[in-house]
Amino acid sequence: MTTPEREQDQDLKRTADQGQEKGATSQGKGVRSRWDALPRIGKVLGVTLTTAGAIVGILAAFGLIGPHPSPPQPTGYFQGLILGQTGLPVRKSPELSGAVTAVLQPGTTVFIVCTKEGDAVTGPGHGGGTITTRVWDYVRTATSAYPLGFVPDALVNTHSVKPTERHC
Repeated sequence: MTTPEREQDQDLKRTADQGQEKGATSQGKGVRSRWDALPRIGKVLGVTLTTAGAIVGILAAFGLIGPHPSPPQPTGYFQGLILGQTGLPVRKSPELSGAVTAVLQPGTTVFIVCTKEGDAVTGPGHGGGTITTRVWDYVRTATSAYPLGFVPDALVNTHSVKPTERHC
């Protein structure tokens, strides 16, 4: 291509570009500008994520963030295991009519804070058969910060038929 042809070709290209800019629809121009912005968005996003990652790394190193440790296991309490086939209601008072504050699933380990006499309840005996007792256990779990309420001792495997903790 000769020099005059190159100049004419560049002039035509410039004229075509100007015509596109003037005659372009807002939709076409919007799509074009969005595509042009992608490299800039990528750079901004990359810098932002890198900065956020650095901040998280620093905070984790100082122990300010990270996985929450499980609450410490309660110590000094007698342990028992919830018995039965379904969830056991935890009650506000040691009565079968007491308001339900929680439900504990069979196999849940409970920590007996204290015991109190209440309604008589029949449950599975420790050596087979059944047992009826008026003892209710005021319990908490490993994940509860405070006692949840009362459950009948007949439905808690404590390996004992007598109260295992002090009286409430």
